[in-house]
Amino acid sequence: MAKTRTSFLCDDCGAVQAQWAGRCPECSAWDTLVAFNEPASGGGAAGTRSVTAVQAAAGAAEDSVALPIDAIGVGDVPRLPTSIEEFDRVLGGGFVPGAAILLGGDPGVGKSTLLMQVAGSLAGGGHRVLYASSEESAAQVRLRADRLGAIPSVAEKDDQNLYVLAETDLGRILEEAVRLKPHLLLIDSIQMTWVGSAGGGAGGGAEGSRSGAG
Repeated sequence: MAKTRTSFLCDDCGAVQAQWAGRCPECSAWDTLVAFNEPASGGGAAGTRSVTAVQAAAGAAEDSVALPIDAIGVGDVPRLPTSIEEFDRVLGGGFVPGAAILLGGDPGVGKSTLLMQVAGSLAGGGHRVLYASSEESAAQVRLRADRLGAIPSVAEKDDQNLYVLAETDLGRILEEAVRLKPHLLLIDSIQMTWVGSAGGGAGGGAEGSRSGAG
């Protein structure tokens, strides 16, 4: 059985600490550190491998160089509209492929509800969506989708475009994104994920946009 260690995550700023404290050393918030277990690292090299695997799964470029801004071609940027008018307006017309968007707000304001509505709308329009939940079980996500009427009706089971993954390991989330190649990857919430030991199967990036709730 793999060894684990206990670390502490700040609910406010997302910083991870090796020891519990009444006050977060990063953001100075009180009583925000929450314990969680992660695989014990064998040293600096193991940590480096984990980060490298996640970068590879995300399609990080190793040889990118800075360019003068007027030398960057734009052309017609395709967008992925959600059919939720106000949400699309804030995004400038919809998701831009490859973009990462952070959806923030106080607890209970409806971030998860909005993300599920977005997921259901896009999946119902024929776009594959991966909804990764780091705070709720897959069954809890399904219940919320049922309540919101966000589950697309399909003729065949294989036609379903909305996928749910309950996972906190960012490496595993990216591996599933590589496997499914969704148009949109939603992570709810990003602050509860951690960089684990992504497997060797993570070799390419998802083709769509990414969005996370903070």
